[in-house]
Amino acid sequence: MKLVNWLALASGLAISGVTLAQEAKDAATSTAGDAAKVAGAESTPKVEEATESESPFGLSLTLDYTTGYYFRGFVQEDTGLILQPGLTLNYTIAETDDYSLGAYAGVWNSFHSQETGEDTTDGWKESWYEIDYFGGLTLGVGKWEFGASYIVYTSPNNAWEHVEEIDLSASFDDSEYLGAWTMRPRTLLAFETGSNCTDGADARPGTYLEFGIAPGPDATFGETTVEFRFPVTVGLSLHEYYEDGDGNDDTFGFAQFGAKAGIPLNMPSGMGDWTLNAGVSLLVLGQNMRDYNEGDGHEFIATLGVAVEF
Repeated sequence: MKLVNWLALASGLAISGVTLAQEAKDAATSTAGDAAKVAGAESTPKVEEATESESPFGLSLTLDYTTGYYFRGFVQEDTGLILQPGLTLNYTIAETDDYSLGAYAGVWNSFHSQETGEDTTDGWKESWYEIDYFGGLTLGVGKWEFGASYIVYTSPNNAWEHVEEIDLSASFDDSEYLGAWTMRPRTLLAFETGSNCTDGADARPGTYLEFGIAPGPDATFGETTVEFRFPVTVGLSLHEYYEDGDGNDDTFGFAQFGAKAGIPLNMPSGMGDWTLNAGVSLLVLGQNMRDYNEGDGHEFIATLGVAVEF
């Protein structure tokens, strides 16, 4: 997707955000990813249960700090201050005992104190590295949830050319079978659709496949329930997604192993549901991603953020 500096060999990797920040994008990704990006960019916004007295609309706000922003193995920035705010609007179209259908749209941003790759005469845009626009649908059937979305990744400071893709996702609720240690399996399939690609301006459109799990229990401390998760994510190229400078594709892009905690915050009535998220992760790169990351085969990433839901 993004090129920190293709002439300088792009670089690295992570779960976009989602990084654990890409979970904000997915989330942060994120994710996002992808997280939305996002961080995920790493998961599809969930359709909220609605009753006759509830509004079909929902709003999610996120703000994350991360020590390193990687997107599916391509390093974006790993020094300086990195702040990643996002907004997602959800709408419940229909919900019955048999299925649920929802729609969502939103934006996700990344601001860097290092003014990563900036190429603009607008001084106020120099630190605004990225803004993504996304929208899609979710369908819940039984214990399955499916998603389809369209994402446009853009760079206000002109660090790279915009990238577009179609994402298809699926997740399964296995809590009935595994109890507190449910695996929460999910998968993501992304198709690049534009003339610009994640692995380089002159590369060919690629197809990306991601698998993830997020086991972990909920623990109660007094009246507070903390969510502990140990996410594992693997990113693969199905077709020309992790190409090197000679056009050779590498199937394995990255694996990421993390630990995170979600702590609810007590806020006055009417201010929404607040959650403090903190996490660390180890990112392990494939060979082409190591070359893009100047030979560095792994990276430790820490994230801290807050999420608000209305």
